[in-house]
Amino acid sequence: MANFTKLAETAQRLVEENGRSVTLFRKSRTPANASEPWRGPDLTTPDPAAGIGPVLVCFVPASGSGFGKVLFDEDPTIRVKIDQVGLLAANSIEELTPPFTAADVEQCDTLRDGAQVYKIKSVGHLKPATKSMLFVLGLSS
Repeated sequence: MANFTKLAETAQRLVEENGRSVTLFRKSRTPANASEPWRGPDLTTPDPAAGIGPVLVCFVPASGSGFGKVLFDEDPTIRVKIDQVGLLAANSIEELTPPFTAADVEQCDTLRDGAQVYKIKSVGHLKPATKSMLFVLGLSS
């Protein structure tokens, strides 16, 4: 049987050696105007309290035959256009203080890489056994 803990450590090492420091965000869900909550939140700015990071993400071209060739949304009949693929080691988010979980990453909808902001179009989770290894983020600018 494969040692998935060791494979997850290898994935983390490779992503951290080749990645860039980014922050993942979830857009604010708090109403923009508390006296008019029916107008909804200001979805143009990320919620700083909902940020994950900084973490290292390795960017992979969204073309070719690798991870980025075609990513599907929840419904496999709907194709999602992406510009970049970001690989995030699951161990990296678990080692943050406070630690984050897969559910936290799946709720994020924005990735900030310096001045570049990407919209997270899809989140894939490589988890061949009980140990999470990688998140595959489909990114659109």
